[in-house]
Amino acid sequence: MASFNGWRLTRAGFVFIIVTLLLAVLVFAGVRFAQQRGEQVRQDEATQIARDNQSDEQTPAIGQETPVPQDTQPQSSGVAAPSGPTAAAPEALPETGIASILPILLLAAVTYIVAGRMQQRRAVAANTFEG
Repeated sequence: MASFNGWRLTRAGFVFIIVTLLLAVLVFAGVRFAQQRGEQVRQDEATQIARDNQSDEQTPAIGQETPVPQDTQPQSSGVAAPSGPTAAAPEALPETGIASILPILLLAAVTYIVAGRMQQRRAVAANTFEG
């Protein structure tokens, strides 16, 4: 096996590192997939709401007459009357910061665990050689 600065990388240590890296990649891929899927669902919902609002504006409700444009002067109240149907457009959803910090926290946790494991192995190896 390979020897680095006084400690030896065994087969178990090598497997541990590989498995840890694979798990980290799987977690990052899962987070990325969930983030993209969530964004797509939000966009689909916003599109459906916009389509519903648009179809509601175009078709009058049962029992209502279609508005007929009239040539009238605006009232002198100082507020201009709207000239057409006013529908509230769906607002863009705010971005959240958890998506950008989660990979950093996971990488820090994996690094901490691997460093602790290496330090523990060094301590065990140092105790066996001294005694």
